[in-house]
Amino acid sequence: MPQPFVVPEGVVFLIEEDGVTIENLGDVVLHTDFGGRMLKRIVSTEGNIELHSGARAGSLEAAGDVRVDGELQAEIVSSGGILRIGGNARVTSVRAAGVEAGGNFEGENHEITGNLTVAQSLQAASVQAGGNVVVGSAAAVGNLHTGGNLEIGGNAELATLHIGGSATFGGNVNAGTIRADVVNIGGGTVTARGIQGA
Repeated sequence: MPQPFVVPEGVVFLIEEDGVTIENLGDVVLHTDFGGRMLKRIVSTEGNIELHSGARAGSLEAAGDVRVDGELQAEIVSSGGILRIGGNARVTSVRAAGVEAGGNFEGENHEITGNLTVAQSLQAASVQAGGNVVVGSAAAVGNLHTGGNLEIGGNAELATLHIGGSATFGGNVNAGTIRADVVNIGGGTVTARGIQGA
């Protein structure tokens, strides 16, 4: 039996040439990609956003969590909770309580109050995380500030580093000054202006 299409009171729902706009007080759950159209603006003022397929988006804004089961390409993601991405992600700017990416995570400027966990590689101009940053393979980040620990499983290309906890590198490291409580370097080579451990 087909599911009913229900649009609650107060929802803004627009399908235009340049994309789809949906604004809702509660959760926004999409099981469609609208035929490949751009999701211009998806807003949940007091709830979560769930996209059960990959998405191309202008902005995703939620008071709670944002979950994308597939790949995500977006300009802005703003989440009061956790941004969870099942596949690869290319997001210009993220503001969230935490980020969990199941693939590669690329972008420009990210402000995360909690942890950032990337299963594969991380590439960004700037990352500020209040918690831990864990990257499964390689990382290339201009400015990296974390209040917790940093763990990079592969090669690391980092310009400016401020780590509140320990820093662990599994591969080759090319960096400016590395400042952390404890610095653990695996079997790779290290090129850095300086290494400072408390």
